[in-house]
Amino acid sequence: MNDDLRSRVLISAIYLVLGILSFYSYLFILFIPVLIIPFVKYHTHNSLNVQHVLLDAITILLMAMLNPNTSDAIIYATIVILPTYILVKCYRNKEVKLPQILMYLTVTIWIGLVIQMGAIDQYIYEYYYLIDEATIQMQIAMSGFSASEMEYLNELLALQNYILKLIYPTFIFVVASLLSFITILLTYKINDKKTSLKQLLEYRLNRFTLFLIALGWIWFSYSADYSLSILGINMLVIMFFLYSITGFFGLISLVIMNGRSLFMTFIAVLFFASFMPWFFLIYGLIDTIFNVRKVKVVI
Repeated sequence: MNDDLRSRVLISAIYLVLGILSFYSYLFILFIPVLIIPFVKYHTHNSLNVQHVLLDAITILLMAMLNPNTSDAIIYATIVILPTYILVKCYRNKEVKLPQILMYLTVTIWIGLVIQMGAIDQYIYEYYYLIDEATIQMQIAMSGFSASEMEYLNELLALQNYILKLIYPTFIFVVASLLSFITILLTYKINDKKTSLKQLLEYRLNRFTLFLIALGWIWFSYSADYSLSILGINMLVIMFFLYSITGFFGLISLVIMNGRSLFMTFIAVLFFASFMPWFFLIYGLIDTIFNVRKVKVVI
């Protein structure tokens, strides 16, 4: 065994011990990107090969066998190892830009989280519990309204509660986006010291996403199939989220192109967002259709 492979085995052994001790189950999910850093640093100088994949598979299997709580093995496989593979492959391909890496990573982590929640029902129940608790707190806060107003507000809260439970896959997508962004912030300089984070602003969405919005609207509004309706509303909300983020980054990019400070631009756009949040969605749609900023990266 050469020294490089020995280092990789040592990293995997440390992560195996952490898994056996149920470290991943109790770790705050937004800290998980930190666990990816050692793997990315290692594979900066060592190409990912069959030996590494086999080593990771054995680590996951041992973790599942030695820890009665299989959630740690699932978390390790889906939120640490899979994203590591995506990052390593993307960072080595210089043609793949940061916005594309962010999207690939988001989809990978999203699928991992969906698998994780499907395998561990407790997470879904906790999500539902938080929504129910928030609804109860809102009802308590509105207890001073008249009976007729309370009846109307309770109907709205019940509808809100119902929709929020339907769109938990969308909530997971938002969490996956945040995890991906944090991961890129922590790792993008490891492989390429010259790449600027401003590259994240220089993209637009593919016009095919307009078709996805139309399809989501049709399924949600007109489908008699309950599963298609759920799929439709999640597709709609995810697309609205992506267009809003694109509009947000697009406006920052436009102002920076005119020589303004990135930090001050970010603060100004956030301030503007608090008054007109729908503006970013509209601008994201316009930028997707007409490519206002003439960017070349399409995701």
